[in-house]
Amino acid sequence: MIDSGLYDYTEHIKDVFGSQYKRESIKTITFVGSDGDLEVGEGAWDISERRDGGVMAWVTPAEDGLYRLFIGCKGKCIVDNCEHIFDGYTQAEEIALNGLLNTESVKNMGWMFAHCPALTRLDLSGMNTSAVETMHCMFYDCTSLKSLDVSGFDTEKVRKMYGMFHTCESLTSLDLGGFDTSKTEEMDGMFDGCGSLQYLNVSSFDTVQVNDMCGMFSG
Repeated sequence: MIDSGLYDYTEHIKDVFGSQYKRESIKTITFVGSDGDLEVGEGAWDISERRDGGVMAWVTPAEDGLYRLFIGCKGKCIVDNCEHIFDGYTQAEEIALNGLLNTESVKNMGWMFAHCPALTRLDLSGMNTSAVETMHCMFYDCTSLKSLDVSGFDTEKVRKMYGMFHTCESLTSLDLGGFDTSKTEEMDGMFDGCGSLQYLNVSSFDTVQVNDMCGMFSG
């Protein structure tokens, strides 16, 4: 399991999994898996909860003084909390999960990909969201994101969706027709600043429990 204590995101803690590297210095993030011994790069450090080498991270140089971050797992990378896990990777052009992030026990995905303005696409196919209760500000400030497929999301337990797509100003189409919002209570600012949206499907939305829609479609 990935050590969830290493990616707390505050104004003062913006490092890469407890390392000397800063989030704003990362150009790409790539998950790699292995069924046997994990081959890691030079300078790799252990980011597993048990410190047993089950999840390792390492970087290689990229251009312009940036780095490519690799996260290696034996099997899949299990995580129990995704809050802020990729928040603040402001130079990251790609986050390749490659189906290796096991989120079946995750309840919190708040701010998961927030403040990643260089991302243009994000493949979340196969990501398990069946236990998630909050997705607030999940894609906040992903201003360059042009394509986002969340059709496979299970949102049956989600209570908070506020600011979820806030300032995703490059999205032109978003299909949330499969979202179950019967337990959702907060949707304020959900699509605030999505000025390029030409198509938005919210036909399945059940808002009976919602108590805040302030600024939901603002901008």
